[in-house]
Amino acid sequence: MDPAHPESPNAPPRAGPPEAVRPADYRDAAAARLGEAQRLLDTGSPGMALYLAGVAAECVLRSELPVGLAFDGRHDLRRLASAGLLAANQSAVWHKRNDALHEIGRLWRNSFRYMSDAKIARVLHGLSHRRGHPRRDVALVHDVATTVVVTARFLYDSTRAATRPHGCK
Repeated sequence: MDPAHPESPNAPPRAGPPEAVRPADYRDAAAARLGEAQRLLDTGSPGMALYLAGVAAECVLRSELPVGLAFDGRHDLRRLASAGLLAANQSAVWHKRNDALHEIGRLWRNSFRYMSDAKIARVLHGLSHRRGHPRRDVALVHDVATTVVVTARFLYDSTRAATRPHGCK
């Protein structure tokens, strides 16, 4: 192995710890993941679009965590919401956000990244709220991915509106 390769035992030491991820970084990542999810949905890759839309929702929720809070909930969207700003606000918009989060939580699994679209379709069809859905194929994945992309976009947009200083548009 090349001594300059970072995994080489002879590699020079790294310059300090990696930079912490800030709320703005999470919001930027959410926007990027939503764009990627939409492109994948538009080009016929609904399984990965569904996964990335869920990651975008996770990024939105992580952007709302109080600074310095050590959160070890991994990819549990409901636990993330209860640890962040969503739990602290009871306005009508925040109730709509909670409903949106619940919808994503029902439809999204972090494990989708390991599954084919056909496998995701079987998982979605097996969920109690989808058993009556007439489709068991990839079209079901596309339908659900569309729902999650739109819902994650709402979460993102409502967070931007909520975090914008008064008087700014």
